[in-house]
This record gives sequence, C-alpha cells and structure tokens, in this order.
Amino acid sequence: MFAGTMCGYWASLYLGGAPWLIAIPVIILAAIAGGGALGGLCGWLKIRFQVNEIISTVMLNYVVVYLLSYLLAGGPWTAEGSTSYHQTPVFAENFHLPLLADGVKLHIGFLLALAAAAFCWVVLKKTPLGSEIRALGFNPTALRFKGVNVTRTVLIVMCLSGALSALAGVSEIFGVNYRLRGDVMAGLGFTGIIVGMNGLKDQLLHPDLIAEFTRAYQMEYNRLAGTIQQDRAKAERELAQVAGKISNIIEAISDGMFHPSMKDKMTALEARKEELEAELQEAQSGAPVLLHPSLAGLYREQVAS
Repeated sequence: MFAGTMCGYWASLYLGGAPWLIAIPVIILAAIAGGGALGGLCGWLKIRFQVNEIISTVMLNYVVVYLLSYLLAGGPWTAEGSTSYHQTPVFAENFHLPLLADGVKLHIGFLLALAAAAFCWVVLKKTPLGSEIRALGFNPTALRFKGVNVTRTVLIVMCLSGALSALAGVSEIFGVNYRLRGDVMAGLGFTGIIVGMNGLKDQLLHPDLIAEFTRAYQMEYNRLAGTIQQDRAKAERELAQVAGKISNIIEAISDGMFHPSMKDKMTALEARKEELEAELQEAQSGAPVLLHPSLAGLYREQVAS
C-alpha cells in the first residue's frame, strides 16, 4: 500500500498540469505497478529462499515506511514551511479522484474497489487460474504433482495482492487526504486482512459479506473522523506556536534587536500561518459524527430478510 502510493505520487510529480483524464489513470497505473513489484519481490523471496510471505511483507513494511519518512521529514517531498507534519504539499485539483456526486465525499475509488472485488471473484470462481489459486491454498504439494507451475502461481498471487493494496492506498491519498502522509494509512492493511478472512463467501451479495463490508466501512469512517479531529488539534497547536514566534520577532524588532534574517523568518512564518488558517477553515469543526456499532448487524438482517 505504501509502496504503491509512493509510486503514484512520484508519477504525479512529472505530470504537471495534465488534465485529470490523463493524470488519474497514469497515477493509478504507476501505483499498481509499484505495489505489484513489491508484492512480486515478496513472492520471489518465498520461492527462492522459502521466506514466509507474512515475515517478508511485515519486514519490508519497515523499509518502505522508513524510506517514506526520509522523503517527508525534510527530504525532497516535504511541503515547504511544514514544521510539525511529515507530509507533501497539497495535490493540484487535477490529481484529485473525481467525486461521484456534488455534496458528498464518495469518489471513484469506491467504484474501483467494487470493480476490483468483482474481478477477483470472477478470477477465483470462473477461471483455471482461480482454481489453481484455491488449490494452492489447500495443498501446494498436490498441485505441484498435478503438473501446475506453482512458482508462477505464487508470483501471480503476490503481484495481484500488491497491486490491490496499492489501489487502496492511492484511493485513500488521492481521494480523501489530497496529500501524502504516512500516518493516514497506518493499520489499513490489517483491516483489509480482517475483511478478507471474514467476508469471503461463495455469493457476492451474501448477508455475511454485506455485514463485513458495512463493518469495514464503519471502522474506516470512524477512523477518518478521529483523524480529522486529531489533525485539527495539531493544526491549532502549531498555529499557536507560529503566532507566538511572530509575536516574539515583533517584540524583538520593537526593542531594537533587528537582524536582516528576521525578514525571511517572518515571511516564512506568515506564509505558514495563512496555510494553517486555511486548513482549519476547511476542516470540520466540532465533535465528529460516529456510526453506530450495530450498523453492520442491522444491514445483515435487512439483506437476509
């Protein structure tokens, strides 16, 4: 997820003012390629050195996250004037995933997720490759004796898994946050594992699958609501710090302690103050509205009936 999102952002740096009809597909394809490549690397480690895929993916997570931290914490991707946040500048509007309707925050990433789910279901249930993948999960040794190229199947599964994770990451960053920050994607992968283990059924609209989808939506909605409130609190604290620094410089100048470097410092602080005030103005105020914990169960009963 992190690797794919980073590749998507890296691609956006070279797109400039390209229209969204060109920019969005390029970003998504770059993200899918990056996520698929990292997934393929984990698959190769499993085939070549018998490294368990859980171990390799968790260990590589640290490598990718630390690389992202370097790029965002004073590195080449850091937003100018950002002091407290490890983040990129806000994306241009042509890089935002288009909304499905005015007045809502639901974007085309939702349709991409549904299309990806349908694609996986068709592959697993209706194709020879899907039969190999399901058999691989039950007994890879028997599958190998049957003459199936298990190495190829493992690589395909790992590449597809990485690509799907990248699709989730790019939808989150380019459809919700509009800037790359590592903390907003923390834990999403584990949520996906829970959904996959609990929600896989033989029917695409099975009541349990609907309940699991609703539960995942509820968890993500509540998580985002909490993140928005935390970001607002951070921005308010930083705004108070910036205002205090501006006040200190003004007092120093009034006391006759002017230095030429104060002018540049004051300009940077004023710019950061305007940026923080704009962020707070756009952010939701007040306590976030959380979804009821029984929502998934209610939806399941409705679908079942």
